[in-house]
This record gives sequence, C-alpha cells and structure tokens, in this order.
Amino acid sequence: MNQIIVLSEGYSKYEQNEPPSADAPMLANCTCTLIKGPDCNVIVDTMTPWDGDLLLQRLQEHQLHPDDIDYVVSTHGHSDHLGNNNLFLRAKRHIVGPNISHRNRYYVHDFDAGK
Repeated sequence: MNQIIVLSEGYSKYEQNEPPSADAPMLANCTCTLIKGPDCNVIVDTMTPWDGDLLLQRLQEHQLHPDDIDYVVSTHGHSDHLGNNNLFLRAKRHIVGPNISHRNRYYVHDFDAGK
C-alpha cells in the first residue's frame, strides 16, 4: 500500500503583518510530499536550495536515501519547488509541470490527456 507523507508543510505569507506594499518581501516555501510505495517512491516539490539538509533528514526519518526515489515531480518551476532536484540524480524521471526529463532528454507530455 502507498503512503502519502508530508515531509515539510508549506507556507506563503508577507513578511510584514500590515498590508503589504508593492516591494514587501514574501516568505514562501512549498509543501514537500513523499509518496512511499512498495515498488516506487515519488517526491513532489523538493523545496528551496537551502533546504537540502532538512530534506535529507526527513527522508532518513522514513528509511530512505535520495537514490531510493524513482520519480521527482515539481508542480512548477519556482525555486521553492525544484531547489533540491539535483539530489535525485538516480531517479528514473524528473517531471516539471508538463515536461518530463531524464539526463539530456526532454519530453513535453499532455497530462490532461489522462496518461
């Protein structure tokens, strides 16, 4: 049976509590999720490049190493969603939005088609 495990809960908020100005910084990080299965492990959104140690720690808490991840899914290209994709170089595929890649091969995939 597959398990869905939230490795880190995401957030998005303005740094200031008052109404934000146009140049007010936003604090944000994605939710990082592990789908752990008997035959396949998937990580969805790998957080910012500064979260690598945290991500490795969370994987270890679930008896996993980056080499145990089969698929890396980044829901889109913001740095807080794909910042640690480089930790998973042995994954069969990296999926970023509608694009699938493995090494230097890239495919555009129509996920809306149901495949």
